[in-house]
Amino acid sequence: MNTKTDHSPLHLHARRRDGMVAAVLVGGMLLVYLVTAYPGVGGRACPGDAAKFQYISRVLGVPHAPGFPLFVLLGHGWSALAGGEAPALAMNIFSALWMAGALAFLFYGLRALGVRWLAAALATLAYAVSEQVWLCATEAGPQALSIFLLMLALCALAHWFATTRAEWLLVAIAAAGIGAGHATVLLWLAPVLLAATLLRRPQAWLRLRPWLMLAGVIAVNVLLYIWLWQRAQAGGPFCEYLTPRATWRDVVRMALGAQFWPNYWQAGMAEIVRVRVPFVLRATLFELHVCGALLALVGMAALWRRAWRAAAVLVVVALVGGAFAAHQYLINPLGSYWVFYLCAAWCAGAGLEVLVGMAGRLRVIVIVLWCLCIGVSVATTITTWSWRQNPYENAELLYALPDKADMLVLDEYSWNEVFKYYRATHP
Repeated sequence: MNTKTDHSPLHLHARRRDGMVAAVLVGGMLLVYLVTAYPGVGGRACPGDAAKFQYISRVLGVPHAPGFPLFVLLGHGWSALAGGEAPALAMNIFSALWMAGALAFLFYGLRALGVRWLAAALATLAYAVSEQVWLCATEAGPQALSIFLLMLALCALAHWFATTRAEWLLVAIAAAGIGAGHATVLLWLAPVLLAATLLRRPQAWLRLRPWLMLAGVIAVNVLLYIWLWQRAQAGGPFCEYLTPRATWRDVVRMALGAQFWPNYWQAGMAEIVRVRVPFVLRATLFELHVCGALLALVGMAALWRRAWRAAAVLVVVALVGGAFAAHQYLINPLGSYWVFYLCAAWCAGAGLEVLVGMAGRLRVIVIVLWCLCIGVSVATTITTWSWRQNPYENAELLYALPDKADMLVLDEYSWNEVFKYYRATHP
């Protein structure tokens, strides 16, 4: 990008158009997410975790590793701002806000990579209505905030690659650094993003501001976990993952996700390669459909020719995210494969750009087919909702069986814990 033409009439017109398109996309999908937000305790995708995060944010508790102190504090503030809104629904809406913001960064990130506004808009819309993204946007949990932070980091990095403006580098460092302290998967991705900045323009790190920003985000993360430690030592409600006797070593282990370390390699490398890697690929293919998967391959090839550094970053981020999902302790890694799918969506946008750039009837055919894929995604998601059951919907069962028992919803919860969630979030 030539900074001398930033204020030309053509450039200003393009910026206004992009702003209008982004506003329509974000506003429209936010409305959809709000209308379809899960109305009560739990959710459709991960009912147990959704109920837990609805409750923990309200009472400032300590959830499972890595503790998510940023999400807990922000969620607590949001619950207070929501006022009379039911806490469970308020936290579900909280996820919708973060996901809608992430869509704006996807659109502007694709634009920074040279993707036409129409292709960027269609790719963003397809990502927004995919099943896992839509489910994540309509129930409580830290995943929407994780997606927001990673999208912001990638978008800032794409703009920095295009302009080398120091402000974009600072934003990328801030998003990657805060994300590293927020979620375990982003902890392993932050070094990838920082390494990309060194490969692109190492002399940028000879200035003081990048180092000050890096030191700042490290300090923020340290303060967040100090607060988490003090909260546990004070014996606050639902701090079972950090007891009052917890040491600073326990806090570090939580921040690194040590609670789940024994599970990462439990399946064995043979099963990971034979079962879990194909599972992640099939899940991505299901979300993108065959059309989207082919476009992702076309887009990666096009990106590699036009902006190989950006393409390399997407490939490495996808591989790291895919490896995390394949190693994940869950029997079903759908909850953590979103990084791989996110990178595939960026590549699909670049592939759509190649085809939309073609003249004549072929362009119309491509746009129509892609819109049909979006329609199929919407229909598939709504159909899936019709058969997903939330075990927390049956209030009579909860009140009739107060004895200690285990409820298996991708995690184990005692009935006493379920009562806590229900009383606190569904008065």
